[in-house]
Amino acid sequence: MSDPMGRPNRTENPNPPVAKQVTELGVSLPPVVVVPAHPVPLAGIDIEMAKLESGEPIAVVYSTVEKLVAHRGTFQPWIALPSNGLLKLVAAKQVSGVVLDPPFSMTVPRWSAQRVRLLTEVLDGRL
Repeated sequence: MSDPMGRPNRTENPNPPVAKQVTELGVSLPPVVVVPAHPVPLAGIDIEMAKLESGEPIAVVYSTVEKLVAHRGTFQPWIALPSNGLLKLVAAKQVSGVVLDPPFSMTVPRWSAQRVRLLTEVLDGRL
């Protein structure tokens, strides 16, 4: 059974904590990572970030599509990247590190069927 975001039902922490354990960029990452990301009209791809307790941005990545879907739901757009490709994308965002396979309490689904449909319409020029 799943919730409206398309992910398995689970008890949610209403105040998800920010990451406390972060790896240095590129350290201990698998060769390919699955990254929550979505297309941005006229701008390319935007990687969805999280924040440390200090407010610094971090990249959140997954080792498998199944783990991303379990945390973010079936509607979460994503890209698979070689780890060195991830490093190139996040370099411009000045991230403090990367969290691989974050705990459930750290993830917040942002995508629904309606949001994906609206993005598709924008990308197709219908809106």
